[in-house]
Amino acid sequence: MAGVWHLRDLQDQEITDILENDDDEVLGGDSDSDEEDQIEERKEDSDSEESALSSDDEDDIPLSQRIDLLGRRKNYKWHLKEPMQSVRTRRCNIVVHLPGTRQPFTNRRTPTDTFLCFFTETMLDEIVKCSNLEIARVRENFERDRDATDTNIVEMKAAIGLLLMAGVLKSSHCNTDELWGKHGPDIFRCTMSQRRFLFLMRCIRFDNKMDRVERRKFDKLAPIRLIFEQFNANCQKVFTVSEYTTVDEQLWAFRGRCGFRQYMKSKPARYGIKVNTLADSRSFYVKNMEIYCGQQPQGPFHVSNSPPDIVKRLVEPKKTPDVTSPLTTGLRESP
Repeated sequence: MAGVWHLRDLQDQEITDILENDDDEVLGGDSDSDEEDQIEERKEDSDSEESALSSDDEDDIPLSQRIDLLGRRKNYKWHLKEPMQSVRTRRCNIVVHLPGTRQPFTNRRTPTDTFLCFFTETMLDEIVKCSNLEIARVRENFERDRDATDTNIVEMKAAIGLLLMAGVLKSSHCNTDELWGKHGPDIFRCTMSQRRFLFLMRCIRFDNKMDRVERRKFDKLAPIRLIFEQFNANCQKVFTVSEYTTVDEQLWAFRGRCGFRQYMKSKPARYGIKVNTLADSRSFYVKNMEIYCGQQPQGPFHVSNSPPDIVKRLVEPKKTPDVTSPLTTGLRESP
């Protein structure tokens, strides 16, 4: 049926007859192309994130002519289809090393060898040297010299091993009387006496206390700066994280005297030292760490503590790959 029907001139029965006729009859117009042109030329000025096109019309309009959806602040754009995956990966996003342990640390089999990957013999020698200086300072407070004898690297490894064992056994918050008691683990009593362990924990030092005052004038982290930076560097050398990493914060439980101790109500410990970390979201390996010390004095450690600057410093090891280290097995060295 040709022509245009005006519904206001028709009766109810006539409208029913028209709707029951052949599908070729068009109500309100006989040209589909005019309707399509009208949709293509329509422009939406609304800032809402709702689509301006119906789901039936999305397939008929080319992707290049579809209306993109702007965000509320107009600083990002939503597309009706996901972007093409067959594009060239940017150079900064290319994974140079396979995730996993790097060479030559892949051949470590025993717990002691694994421990020495992070705490090297050089670091332990420095700890022993600084601890002996503190022992010599407090030796005059003891009546017997054998109660304040110097330590060595073997005894220091044993003391640190007992601390790790207490954490493995979920006994880090237990009193030492329970650990060295009759019903405690035998490894504590067999390694060293409780009195010697407490003495070492009292005298353990990670820097030379004699010149600490001068270094603290420009660094609040002076007591552990050297050992912490070496440990952090070893964490970056031993393991290669995957492309999925996350920046997060930790709270190391601590209730002693410290100028930059933090209180975080949402954390289980609440009081402690806040540490910003870069960790692998798959293996949970920590790639980089930065202790929050507040506002540092003017000097080499005076940096910005804004969130963008902290993130940029943490991702720096991942941003700049170590070209001097050998590639992991399975990847060929690029020419």
